[in-house]
Amino acid sequence: RRLVVPRHAKYDGYFEGEYFRVGTLPLAFLLHGVGNDSTSMMNFIALSDAYHFVLVLPEGLEGSFNAGDCCGYALEKNVDDVGFLSQIQSAMTSEFDFLKPNFSYGIGHDNGAF
Repeated sequence: RRLVVPRHAKYDGYFEGEYFRVGTLPLAFLLHGVGNDSTSMMNFIALSDAYHFVLVLPEGLEGSFNAGDCCGYALEKNVDDVGFLSQIQSAMTSEFDFLKPNFSYGIGHDNGAF
């Protein structure tokens, strides 16, 4: 399922099944490295299904996230990526009862891990 929050970039949220029957699930944000996009992290979808967590693959502007002192377009334009991720978290936890804001995690690669 694709979910979209109005902003400069897109994100994909992946989950399968009838999770309303299993209680609260972790919400995991997986941020790609600089020069890539969310498709570079698609191999983690199988892990989210196997280990029962909701995977969100945000896409940074021009292939980058603003890490404060690195990297690319997002840094140059002082993009509020924390605000973007907060919007996604808020939208998803409002829409789905099985997600809770205090049960969210961030994972990243390269620039997405800063």
